[in-house]
Amino acid sequence: MTMLTVTASPSVSDDARAVPEDTAAPCDIAVRDCRTEGDTLALRASGALDHFTLAPLRVVLAVAPVYGYRHLLLDLAGLSFCDSALLAVLSHWCMRGRSMEITAASRQATRLLRLADAHTWLMPPGATERWSSAGGGF
Repeated sequence: MTMLTVTASPSVSDDARAVPEDTAAPCDIAVRDCRTEGDTLALRASGALDHFTLAPLRVVLAVAPVYGYRHLLLDLAGLSFCDSALLAVLSHWCMRGRSMEITAASRQATRLLRLADAHTWLMPPGATERWSSAGGGF
């Protein structure tokens, strides 16, 4: 499997581009390990996610339903920063009748999701118990 990193830098432009993982700038947001199985899309995000750096994730999630993906598995363990723009993107995904699960979350992502009480409006029933027992979720 070839691993690609989709990166975007707000100082360069808002367009997304695919580059080999080892050439990605360390400060860029990256969507890594984009895997699929049936109607499930599994993504791993890393770096800092805010209004400007969310462009790659927005693109991936905008295109995914066109190809039949209705369920999202999202690993946020590699995030060093995230703000309410992430909540908006995730909410947009779920408001369209699609489902998602956060399989892991960094301390920063966990804090944001807890402050927003996201498990009550974003996650499937029973998911918070599984994440808590796994130690990586919120």
